[in-house]
Amino acid sequence: MWIVPGRESGYPDERTLMRRYFSPLIVLLVGAILLAATPAAFAASSDRLPIRVTDVARHDVRHEIKARCFGSVDDSGGGSVECNWTTRDDLAVRGWQLWNIRVRPHHGERNLVAELGADTTAYVDTALEVPGQYLYVVLGLDAAGEIVARSEPASVTLVAASDHVDAMRLRCRAVAARGDSAEIGCTWSSTEAESAVGYVLWRGVAEGDRAVVARTGLDELSYIDTEVAVGHRYLYVVTAVDADGEVVARSRAEHVGLPGSESRPDRVRPVVSRGSIRYR
Repeated sequence: MWIVPGRESGYPDERTLMRRYFSPLIVLLVGAILLAATPAAFAASSDRLPIRVTDVARHDVRHEIKARCFGSVDDSGGGSVECNWTTRDDLAVRGWQLWNIRVRPHHGERNLVAELGADTTAYVDTALEVPGQYLYVVLGLDAAGEIVARSEPASVTLVAASDHVDAMRLRCRAVAARGDSAEIGCTWSSTEAESAVGYVLWRGVAEGDRAVVARTGLDELSYIDTEVAVGHRYLYVVTAVDADGEVVARSRAEHVGLPGSESRPDRVRPVVSRGSIRYR
């Protein structure tokens, strides 16, 4: 005599069996599907996230490049990083890419610093913000442009060259644009350093060049830079120096971008007075 499972017989019914035995299997199946889809979902959304530098290369590319990077800060307050690297000869590398990303004090964008020929195994990245921590990765490309090797991320921290100098406030902004020419006006606070005898205003560009824009006395707290052009991005730093030329006070870098001339209307020329910029 067959006994049909049911409440009367003391055996679990079909619904109870389904919940007891099949529900865990369904949960495991759904979990496996989600796990398999996670890498694709992350890749699709990676452009909207602060991505690690290593994501510029496939994760199956081996770390066959040994890279070292060193940072330094000059008297103008600008930071630079020098990287050099080596790899095996049998990888047939025909070119290099150097990437970086700023991770402190805030995350930045992935940045292709340089594309270099196979014979170049060193590069100096300049015009970096200080303070800051940066990660660098070197990629090796074959003749078809495919990535065949990459380095482990190299971390570099840039700090002010001298921590005992006084802090200054600097503000720079575009004040005029006519055709392909433009002007940037900068004002800064006076220093409290008793040994200061004057100020030095520095200008840097994204390509890495830095130059002294102006040297002023203690009674001059502003300057208009006319040696700039539209379509470029500049950074400025002002320092106070003593009689020996040593830096006794420094500002943080101030960034100014000049869009193309077709997108900027002409503006009236400003009148520069001590410590301020006002429009006529």
